[in-house]
Parts: sequence; structure tokens; C-alpha cells
Amino acid sequence: MTNNDEVLHQVLSHFQDVSHAFGYGSGVVRQAGYKTGEKPMMDFIFAVSDVSTWHRRNREKNPSHYATIPRFLLNSDGGSKIVEAVQNMGAGIYYNTEIPIEGNIVKYGVISTDKLCQDLIEWDTLYVSGRMQKPVVTVQSNPRVVEVNAINLASALRSSLLLLPEAFSEEELYTKITSLSYAGDIRMRFAENPQKITNIVRTNMDRFRDLYHPIITSQFHRHLMRDHQQFKQDKSPDVRLMHMTHLPEGLRYHMTKTREQKQQRQTFEMILKQKTETSAVSNGLASIVKSSSTTQTAK
Repeated sequence: MTNNDEVLHQVLSHFQDVSHAFGYGSGVVRQAGYKTGEKPMMDFIFAVSDVSTWHRRNREKNPSHYATIPRFLLNSDGGSKIVEAVQNMGAGIYYNTEIPIEGNIVKYGVISTDKLCQDLIEWDTLYVSGRMQKPVVTVQSNPRVVEVNAINLASALRSSLLLLPEAFSEEELYTKITSLSYAGDIRMRFAENPQKITNIVRTNMDRFRDLYHPIITSQFHRHLMRDHQQFKQDKSPDVRLMHMTHLPEGLRYHMTKTREQKQQRQTFEMILKQKTETSAVSNGLASIVKSSSTTQTAK
């Protein structure tokens, strides 16, 4: 266990009944663009079985973590249901931020395990699933989450292939994957470093390989050929149609405006004839991310 892993486990020890936990962001996973000695906030996401019960118990143990209004609501009759209703808005995650723990400044988001798994499979919001498409550090592992995140990673790879040309570099692949969950994110307009995506990828190439190499070799080896750090993909209409029909349900809906699979396939065939799959995928991603990021930022 590295010193950083030990710190992450020390932070998690301040919480109870967490089903799955991971750290992410520049305070956990190294990124370029930070000065030596600079200590960014440590970001966590906790998946829990029952968010209402979890918040009530967490407030009893860590009351200072909650702002005045949520703390009052959790003390009042029915208050936990109000907090739960606020949590379920947008991406279904509730953050406590700028919390001092073990000499670090921590932000942690709480989401139900069911909600997390649904987003990993369907891309309803791409808020947490998007974070898990990039390198994170798992502190507490839930087998169900690990299993469905493999689906999430394959979907990220499939979406990126539809957006990439026939030939591309390994860095271009990981850059495209990283950019998926930032499409349409209002924070990229005013709050985030414009070099954020590049900073994430260039300092974490090995971590990206660990995430995606097993999926490439097991699921995409017939349609994606690798030569050192260069890739060449099969861009034939049949393969592109296969990629589109296997995209997550949320993205397919935003691309076609229907949940009927037959109608979706007809729309995808039309998109292929018009050679507009790149814009269709990009616009679909932006529609998902814009909605969830706007609501979550407001919260």
C-alpha cells in the first residue's frame, strides 16, 4: 500500500456502511499543471445502499460536515426525506465539501449503489460513470459495481471509436475517452482548466492502459488493430452500426429520440448513409452531460 493509498483508507475510516468508494481528481490521481508542493482537495464518491439512512447516521457521527440547512433538515421530522429528494435531483449525488479530515481537505459525494450501477450501464447522467471512465483509486470495492463498470468502460471505448478516424494514436484514444463526460459540461466554460483533459491523459497513460487494454484485447480485437502506440480500426458500415446499436440506452435515446429498438436501428442506418455519426454521438453526449451538470452545479 502506498502512502497515498494509506491516506485514502484513513479518510474512509471516518465513515460507516460504504458499499463502494473511490478517490478521483487531481488530489488523488496525479495530473499535470500543479506546482510542486501544491495540495489539491481530495475528491471521493461513496456508494451506499440507502442514502436517507446513511445521511442521518452520518450527520450523527459527523455533524460538522453538513451545511446549516441540510443539518437542520436531517434533525427535523421527515427531514431526511427532503435531503433525499434534493439528492435525487440531477445526477443523484449529494456532496459535502471542504471537510478537514486527517490533515487533508476533502469533498465527498454520496450516491445510492443502485443509482450508480444504473448510470454505469445506461448513461442516464454520465456524471459518476464519466468519472469512472478515467483512472480513479478504489478504496472500498463492491463486486457488483466492478462488474457493471466493465460495461461502462466498453461503452466509453465504443463511443470513442465512433468519434475517431480510421487511424489514431494511443494518446488520442484516451483523450477522446476522457472528453466524453465533459461534452456539454457547463463548468468547462468558466470553472475548469481548459487543459484539464490533456493534463489527465499525459500523466496517466499507464493507468489508462490498465483500464482499457483488457477490454480491447477481449472484446474489440476483431475491429481494432494495434501497432505499438498506434491504432487502426475497422470503419465499415456494418461495424459502425454494431457500435451504435450497442451504445448505452441513455445515449441511444438522445441520438434517436426514441426507446424503440427497431426505430433506433432505422435512425442509425440513416445516420450512416448521411455519414453524420460523429455529430450524432457528440450531440447525444452533450445533451446528457449538459442536463446533469447544470442541475448538479446548481445543487
